[in-house]
Amino acid sequence: MARSWSISVLSSVSQTAIFAAQLQARGASSADAPIARYASGRSGWNAERHGRGGAGIICRDRAVDPLLCYDVTNCGGTGAGQVTKILNNMVLFETVNALAEAVAVAKRNGVDPALLLDTLSKGSADSFALRNHGLKAIVSGIFPSARSRPNTR
Repeated sequence: MARSWSISVLSSVSQTAIFAAQLQARGASSADAPIARYASGRSGWNAERHGRGGAGIICRDRAVDPLLCYDVTNCGGTGAGQVTKILNNMVLFETVNALAEAVAVAKRNGVDPALLLDTLSKGSADSFALRNHGLKAIVSGIFPSARSRPNTR
């Protein structure tokens, strides 16, 4: 029997729960598995799945998308993956905002932004956001666009 696949992008946790219940009533599985991680250059995407369906559902579906089995984390019930992804983005955005503010203060006071972020990366302020978004984008002033990412239109 041929398997059919459907990919849905849903905007709310409650709608995801409704969709999952409808699928389950029809004997189908669902995996609430948003992708996380920074895309590095043009070489491809690194992915992590914040999965609701558990590693069993997600890895069974690897034939559909080989990225689905990279660092799977079961975050709980339906919608937990979405919430985890949103909170991850919230912390990232707030960290990048703090880095941009720190660079602005540094510039106003004659401190080299690259030196500032390099120094911060050696202490407790170090983070993924600092090493990637801060050093690669904020200091250089070069911000990737959708056109610079693979598989985007």
